[in-house]
Amino acid sequence: MKSSAKTLASRLIIVLIFSFILFSACRKEINPPSEEIRSKQTNTYSSEVAIKWLELQWRIFSQSGRPASENPSRHLAYTGIVLYESVLQGMTLYQTLSGQLTDMPAMPTLQPEVEYHWPSCANAAQAYINKNLLPTTTTENKNSIDSLAKALSTTYKLQVDSVTFQRSVDYGEAIAKLIFEWSKTDRFLELLSVPYVIPVGPGLWKTTVLPSGPAAPSGPYWGDGRLLMPRILTATYPAPPLPYSTDAASPFYNAMKDVHDASLVLTPEQRNQANYWRNAPLPQWLGILTQVLKDEGENVKLDKAALVMAKMGIASNDVRIICWKAKYDYKRLRPFTYVRKVMGYSSWNSLTPTAPQPEYPSGHASWFSSASSVMTQMFGDNYKFIDHTKEPIFSPLGFNSFNEAAVHGSFSRFYLGMNTRSSVQAGIDLGSKIVEYMNTNINFFKIIMGEIEHRGFLFNRSDSF
Repeated sequence: MKSSAKTLASRLIIVLIFSFILFSACRKEINPPSEEIRSKQTNTYSSEVAIKWLELQWRIFSQSGRPASENPSRHLAYTGIVLYESVLQGMTLYQTLSGQLTDMPAMPTLQPEVEYHWPSCANAAQAYINKNLLPTTTTENKNSIDSLAKALSTTYKLQVDSVTFQRSVDYGEAIAKLIFEWSKTDRFLELLSVPYVIPVGPGLWKTTVLPSGPAAPSGPYWGDGRLLMPRILTATYPAPPLPYSTDAASPFYNAMKDVHDASLVLTPEQRNQANYWRNAPLPQWLGILTQVLKDEGENVKLDKAALVMAKMGIASNDVRIICWKAKYDYKRLRPFTYVRKVMGYSSWNSLTPTAPQPEYPSGHASWFSSASSVMTQMFGDNYKFIDHTKEPIFSPLGFNSFNEAAVHGSFSRFYLGMNTRSSVQAGIDLGSKIVEYMNTNINFFKIIMGEIEHRGFLFNRSDSF
């Protein structure tokens, strides 16, 4: 018995020693590196710089008549990553996306034992990346970018000494320059100029004919661009749409008939729903995010704002590519064509001219779903808000959650006459799958000791998003 007791005691001592070593190692891992000690942490600063730049992007991408080279989802991806990386070294629980996102280069290191001012880093980085991603934007927009950068710089110069300010500016610009060079290799601009031949055959999409002539296909080769998240395509690619058929008893015929029949009996509320969300989807969600960040005030510091913008951007970029790849792979015709040519309602039309790309899956629903999934993760499942982004054209709408707003927006495409219900649902599923894949495969939090990830009991509650 004494021998057994001694053995048990020895084992207990070994376990306690090992636990102490493990705990000490973990504590060392999450402590700030020596070069970060002199800088305030990112979560001690307000999210003002993030909000200001997000608000400017919202205004720019809400404008009509933008060239095809100015794509909001691609733009938000790179500006969001730039914002995150430019303030990351003040976020001790987080790690770089370099080495995780496809071909993303290594980021510059900090000078040891000196101070950085993270809002100045972020401002300089945003000024550089926004201006360089929008070389053909209007003079007014270019002036707005310069004006915002200058106004924020003037404020930040009063908060730190001149050497720290310039060091921070240089660091932010270095981040932005690397990411801008990386953006040039995603094939987006190259693919814009590739000619596309409209397919011919039963059930295949035909381009929209407007009073001014045939509309140019929208993004026919977006699907060949670089996805930010490795291996995401096979994990999230949409299942095939309903088999094409002209048989009045077929599921496909009835799906199209559903669109036609609903258009004849739209209630005022459904008509308002259709028109409320009919414009480009991502700019409206940029506006919603801007509004939420403003409403949250001091509850959301710069670190959380950077995190949500990075996640929104990464998800929206890959949603665009995968959704459009599926659209042009499946080449499913729009209700506009089917209802007129097959069902025989030759004068039927959607509430607005039908979109110039294949029908399946719904692009709006994909974007709505990905944006709402990210915001739900960041701000909660039952986040009530009133959307003021369409004032004064529309009265504001209230929602009980981001998901409720996304579903409302997604099915607006059905009431508008653009998409079947199954196409809308496929878009919703795609957006949520992409965010789920990001949450599982892209590690924003550091991995401690190879297996112990972010846990609330290790960190302050303010760090637990």
